Amino acid sequence: MELPLVAFRNVADFWDPIEQYQLSKLSKKSKATMKLAIKKRSSQLILAPPLKVNFNYSVTGSYHFHQPVYINYGLGNHPRFSPGFLDRCFQTVNDLKDLFNSEFRRIHFFPNHLSWEDLYRIVNWINRDESLPSIPVMTMATIKDNGMFFKILMENLEKNLRNFTIWGMERGQKSLKIRHNFEIEELCVNDTSSLDVDAFTSLKFNRAYLRGVDIQSEEINEILMSWKMGRFGEKMESITVEKKGLIDLRVLLIGLEVELRDPRITKRSWPLPDGTPGWLYGGIDVKGVNEKTATIWLYSYQTANEDDPIPEGMIQEYERSQGNLNQIAWDDEDPMRDAIITITFE
Repeated sequence: MELPLVAFRNVADFWDPIEQYQLSKLSKKSKATMKLAIKKRSSQLILAPPLKVNFNYSVTGSYHFHQPVYINYGLGNHPRFSPGFLDRCFQTVNDLKDLFNSEFRRIHFFPNHLSWEDLYRIVNWINRDESLPSIPVMTMATIKDNGMFFKILMENLEKNLRNFTIWGMERGQKSLKIRHNFEIEELCVNDTSSLDVDAFTSLKFNRAYLRGVDIQSEEINEILMSWKMGRFGEKMESITVEKKGLIDLRVLLIGLEVELRDPRITKRSWPLPDGTPGWLYGGIDVKGVNEKTATIWLYSYQTANEDDPIPEGMIQEYERSQGNLNQIAWDDEDPMRDAIITITFE
């Protein structure tokens, strides 16, 4: 470290971030020198308590800053970690942000590896961080049998989420009803065998995506009924469901006031899956409260250009039904299955 700064900067650039970090911890002087020597590149931090903090360079890859912990498995096979492990996690994140000018990108929760007390401390640390106006990404493993963990997290967090991904949003012995005061821009529910519909309909989000979720037509109907009763937030834009198996429209639409729209005269501007502008023709409209409408993208057609011709088969199908959903709700010769169901709200 006695080399001239330019020469030392070239040497330090050959070290990986872990080596640079360890050297910066030797003294105040070494920290100041390393801050000057490190070439600032785009980098991101992922906090995954209790075991590690991930440091990601977009070019060179990911580095794991593991936290030394003593694990003591107690009742219920839930580990108890040595005192101070959370303080070390927090300190590591703050040091890396300071040293590399990194962006805090994501926090991942393992409910089976954290106590409720640990969770309260993590949430309070996030809420107090003034450099983090909102949370870019939060991810979480299964909530089944961890309902109280999920409830504490949602009801104590104060910052808005840009993306919240849950693997295994499954029903436990009791369904969850959550109240939270922050907004979720994008909610992703993945790999779920039995969706906790009460928990799902308690969340306030703009857009939701259900992938690998074993959801039945009855449960989609329950979600739509919840929307009709005003349970979702005002900013909800869409729900997309990758529905496996048969779709029973008769069940999906029970108790709803619906109308099959004529694709020749009904069109809406809506982005294509790749984000580019597009147009949606037809669809099934569901009436809600206060003149609000949900549109189910079944019996619909989407195109990039407003003036593109509508497939003749779609027009014939509409004319055959004459706008009456009862005539197309179940066609034994051609049942709907394995569809991506998008529902938009306006």
